[in-house]
Amino acid sequence: MHIQLCLQQTQKLIMTPKLKQAIEILQYSRDELLEKINDELVSNPILEMKEETTDLKQLISHFSSAHDVKSSGSYKMDEEIDSMTYMQHFSDASCSLNEHLEHQLQMSCMSSEEMEIGCTILDCLDQDGYLNGTIEEITFEYEWDPAMVERVLKVIQTFDPPGVGARNLQECLLIQFDLLPLSVKKTYGCIEKIIKDYLYHLGNRKYAQISKGLHISDEKLRKAIQIIQSFSPKPGLCFDKIGKVEYIVPDITVKEIDGEFFILHDTSCYPRLRINQYYLQMLEDKKVDAKSNKYIKEKMDAALWLVKNIEHRHYIVYQIMEKIIFFQHQFFKDGPKYLKPLNLKDIAHMIDVHESTVSRAVRNKYVQTKWGIFELKYFFPGMINKEDGGLVSNEVIKQMIKDFIDKENAKKPYSDQQLVHILQQKNIKVSRRTIAKYRNEMGIACSSHRKSF
Repeated sequence: MHIQLCLQQTQKLIMTPKLKQAIEILQYSRDELLEKINDELVSNPILEMKEETTDLKQLISHFSSAHDVKSSGSYKMDEEIDSMTYMQHFSDASCSLNEHLEHQLQMSCMSSEEMEIGCTILDCLDQDGYLNGTIEEITFEYEWDPAMVERVLKVIQTFDPPGVGARNLQECLLIQFDLLPLSVKKTYGCIEKIIKDYLYHLGNRKYAQISKGLHISDEKLRKAIQIIQSFSPKPGLCFDKIGKVEYIVPDITVKEIDGEFFILHDTSCYPRLRINQYYLQMLEDKKVDAKSNKYIKEKMDAALWLVKNIEHRHYIVYQIMEKIIFFQHQFFKDGPKYLKPLNLKDIAHMIDVHESTVSRAVRNKYVQTKWGIFELKYFFPGMINKEDGGLVSNEVIKQMIKDFIDKENAKKPYSDQQLVHILQQKNIKVSRRTIAKYRNEMGIACSSHRKSF
């Protein structure tokens, strides 16, 4: 052994800032990409928004000769999306629960001390509208009269939303029962007894024991339960998402016209970028010092790569969607029951990219179809072997389970084991545990909780 100098040629993958940015932009969601573009507009003086609508490719072609950059390719991009109904979930309330209750408190006729007690009680409510703590704890801390605190709490329990200020579920339901019309309370006085004495039986659907204990008919019990089910177990829930508006706007819309599917790629939400002309003139000005010239070139190079990576993201997502339609054509035509097994490798091979690129590109991307809005990952379901040697996707199995449950006898709902036997008749072999897993993922209760009159 001895020490000597030698040359060795190796290949290494170095994560450059440009490569890192390309990977990040590819997996960004719509909102994340907008945030990234806005951050770059703030940090990079070379970039600015272009008011008129032009193609971002102009920026690439303008500098492609100098930087030896080629366009990602041409593809169909429709900048206008029709007014289809997007899946949006948001709260209709315009203020928080505490603000809503404070307004009602101010309108009530109370003394200054009672008003102070009321504000303290409101501060003790959780996001569901329940009172955290007891009357004793409030009176001990502030040395108020327990009878006065109890009286103020009773007033708050008459506020909107019904059931607010309750200390437990039973009290919450009883408050809402008290707010029913007098005629309803007289006809269905059994509701109060059910809430007080048979709440456990009601939660476990032991209807026979309730009707036997109260000596009422099944029909009257059924109507009483319908009224109880109209009560809200969490009065403050409608105010829970104030300031947290969440909605989904799809990146792509698939439209069927005369039996053919067309891809509409909405890019109108992204700011149109261009190079600031003032800095372009500075590059041509020989009087600009070397340090400033270097800074402008670095920022211009960063702007170019940002635009190129955004364009590449649009192109890859479009290509993937095009191949998904090719593989899942029957799904787009006839619905989720016809979703076929598909893996990332199949798409990656067709568009000549690595499997990891496809995995990043489908992350947090959504498509609008006539069957609803779906995440692109939805079209790559897991696969289960059929007894005849074929393959079936787990999404199709979920849809089959849902259909069986929708058509079941409400008095004798299918158990998970019965669903296993039904699927076996379709040459699909799954375990009872798998059925329970899929059922829970779809938000479907077990057979004992689905049982009805």
